[in-house]
Amino acid sequence: MRQDPSLSDLVSVLDVATEGLTDHTVHASGTRTPADWFFDALAGPRTSAGVRVTPRSALSHGPVWTAVNVLAGDYSRLPINVMLRRIERSEMGVKHRDVWQDQHRVDFLLNHRPNDYQTPQQWKEFMLAATLLWGNGISLIETDERTNPVALHPLMPHVTTAEQLDDRSWVIRSRTKDGREFAVLPEDTFHVRGLSNDGFWGLSPITICRRRIGSGIAADEHGAATWGNGAKPSGWIKLSREFPLPSRVQWRADHNSVHGGPSNSAKVGFLEPGMEWQDVGMSNKDAEWLDSVKLDREFVADIFLLPHYKLGALENSSVRANIEAQSKEYAECLKRHGRRFEQEGERKLLTQFETAPTTRRFFLKTNYEEIIQGTAKETAETQSLLVRSRIRTRNEARQKLGDNPVEGGDDFENPAIDTVQQPPPDQPAQQPDEDNEAVNDLMKSQIAAMVRAERQRVGRLSPDKKRQFYQSYHAHAEPFLAAAARVAGVDWEKPTNLHAAIMQDCEHP
Repeated sequence: MRQDPSLSDLVSVLDVATEGLTDHTVHASGTRTPADWFFDALAGPRTSAGVRVTPRSALSHGPVWTAVNVLAGDYSRLPINVMLRRIERSEMGVKHRDVWQDQHRVDFLLNHRPNDYQTPQQWKEFMLAATLLWGNGISLIETDERTNPVALHPLMPHVTTAEQLDDRSWVIRSRTKDGREFAVLPEDTFHVRGLSNDGFWGLSPITICRRRIGSGIAADEHGAATWGNGAKPSGWIKLSREFPLPSRVQWRADHNSVHGGPSNSAKVGFLEPGMEWQDVGMSNKDAEWLDSVKLDREFVADIFLLPHYKLGALENSSVRANIEAQSKEYAECLKRHGRRFEQEGERKLLTQFETAPTTRRFFLKTNYEEIIQGTAKETAETQSLLVRSRIRTRNEARQKLGDNPVEGGDDFENPAIDTVQQPPPDQPAQQPDEDNEAVNDLMKSQIAAMVRAERQRVGRLSPDKKRQFYQSYHAHAEPFLAAAARVAGVDWEKPTNLHAAIMQDCEHP
C-alpha cells in the first residue's frame, strides 16, 4: 500500500534537488512570476528597509506629500512680474527705478494664460512639484511666426530624459500620451532644474534620499499591518483534549462573525494539548514606532529645506518659540526656487535686446508680499512709517491695505506736518508762547538738516559743479523748509535765493 510522504521526506528531497546550486543559477522569470531585476529596472532596487522608492510612490508617504504640496502650492499663488529698470545718471549719482510692465506679453503668459488647459497657478504648481520630485520641471515653449512665446506646455517628468550628444550639446527626449517619442532642443524648453552633478540635468531628491524615505514608508506599512492585520493576536484558546478540525473551523467562524474585526484584527487562535504560548512583548511602543514617525517628519523637512513646523513637527519647544524666525527662513526657501523661475524666464522668454545691459532693461521678479507680510497691525504700522518718510503716498499705502484711493492722496507728504491747517494770511494766528517755541525749534532743526546736507554735497563737487548746484538751490531747500515754513507762516524762498546767489561765486563755500 502506497504511503503519503511525510514532511521530513519532502525536506530531504528538496535538499538533494538544490544541492550544488550556486548564486549564479538562472531561474525562470515570466509575466506571472517576474524576477526582482525586472522591478529594479522599472522602480530601482529595494532600500535596506525592503521597499522600492520612486518619485510617484514617495507621494504616498504623508510627510513627502505635505512638503511638496506646501512648497508648490505656496509658490504657485505668487505672481511673476515683468519689470522694466530705468537707470538714470546725474551729478548726484546713479539711481534706478523699476516699473511693472503689466501689458508685456511674457507677463500675460506667466500670470494669466500659460496654455489653453491650465491656469497660471496650476502651471507653476506642476513645474515646481516636478522639480521637487524628479529634479526637473520642463515645459515646451510654443512660439508664433515672430518667435514670440505664446504658450508653455508641460512635459510629463516620468517619461522625460536628457541625452548629451557627441558635440557636448544636449537634447531632451519625451513621449506623448500615445507612446510616440519626440526630441526637443533645450533652448525650446522652459527648464527648472534642481541640484545637478553635470550642470544640465537635475537630480531627484527622492532618488538621492531613497533610503531615508524608504525607512519612513516601511514604518507606515508596519503600523498599517499592526492595526489592520492584527500582528499580535488578541488571545489564544488552550485545549485540554483533542478538538477535531471541522469543529475547530466552525467554532472559529462563529466566534469571528460576532467578535472579529476587519482582516485579522481581534481574532483568536488554538493551542494544541501540551503547547504553551509565551508572549515576546513586541509592541509598537517597544519598537519606538511612534518616535520614528515623529523623526521622519523632521528628516523629510530637512530634505526639502523646510522649517520643521511646516510639517507639523512641533515636539521641540524651541521650534514653537521660534516660528516667527522660521517663517522668514521659509520665505528664503521659496526665493531659492523663485529665482530659478525668474532666471530661466529671462533667458528663454525675453529677447536679448530686452535683457541687454543698457539704461532700459527688462527682468522678471516674483512678488513675495503675500507670503512674507506680517499681522494686520504690523502691516499698518509699516505703511504708516513709509508715508511719514515720504517713500509712499497715502493712496499707495491704502492700495497695499486693500482700501480705495482718496482725493489728494497721491502727493508725497508727511501727515504729521503737512496736514496742519493754517489761518488765512490776513488773519494771523494768535499762538501761545509754547506754540511759538515749538515752531522755532522746528525751523531750526530743518535749517540745520539742510545745511548738513549742503556741506556733504558741496564738499565733493568741483567749482563748476558747485555753481550748478547753487543755480538749482531752490530744489535742494524745498524738501527741508517748505512744510516747516507753512507751519511758521514765513517766507523761505527769499533768504534761500539770496544765500544761493552769494555762494555761487565763492571758491570755498
